[in-house]
Amino acid sequence: MKGKITKILFMIIVAGLLTCSFYLDKPKDQKVVSQNTHITYSQLLNYVNQFECGDIINLEHTHYLSSFAIPGKWKHSLIYIGTKQQFTSVYNSNQKYYQEILKYYKLGNEILIVDANSTGVKIRELKQMANLENDSFLKSFIVYRFTIDSALKCQYINGAMDYLGTPYDYAMKTFDDQALYCSELIYYALLKINLKIDQVSTVFNQKMITPSDLGHFLEKQNNVKIVMEIDS
Repeated sequence: MKGKITKILFMIIVAGLLTCSFYLDKPKDQKVVSQNTHITYSQLLNYVNQFECGDIINLEHTHYLSSFAIPGKWKHSLIYIGTKQQFTSVYNSNQKYYQEILKYYKLGNEILIVDANSTGVKIRELKQMANLENDSFLKSFIVYRFTIDSALKCQYINGAMDYLGTPYDYAMKTFDDQALYCSELIYYALLKINLKIDQVSTVFNQKMITPSDLGHFLEKQNNVKIVMEIDS
């Protein structure tokens, strides 16, 4: 009976991750803004010009099962590619995936991200996150930035791009890259710059790198800064 209950509870966690906390003392240069409602897409756009290609963003959202199932504050992780101008400020035409990513700027005003979601690893638009296109579920987000040169940023973005089309990791096998969940994708991407996330959570006997684990790890790195944290 105990094993059956454990299995059911783990499946709840898995279901929550399909919609894919720490809360440390905030550095002095970290920006925190409080708002009265969920963060709408139009409000989010006010901050986009402060983002850079290669930023790693954690999201907290409501209305999804993952809001309750995933341990920690943060519920989803993604790599920000950005506007066409932000993208081309980091990538040049000679770099791997330049042409492939460029194809996603069909209208020229898209804001792109790469993440692992229930449909697999994909390049998507920022407005597709947390129901932003409709009645926003976005409660807060935090932006991490590596203080490294563009070539190194391209390496870990390319590391994520290498997995484009990889299916979602329903089994939550963290150290198996045949299928990936959101923060697991970033785990493998950062291996490309010789960074190995050593922060893991054990949830019903499964070792998982949650978005909050990723955040803990990034905050311990000397070459990572928190650009901003926005709370509703």
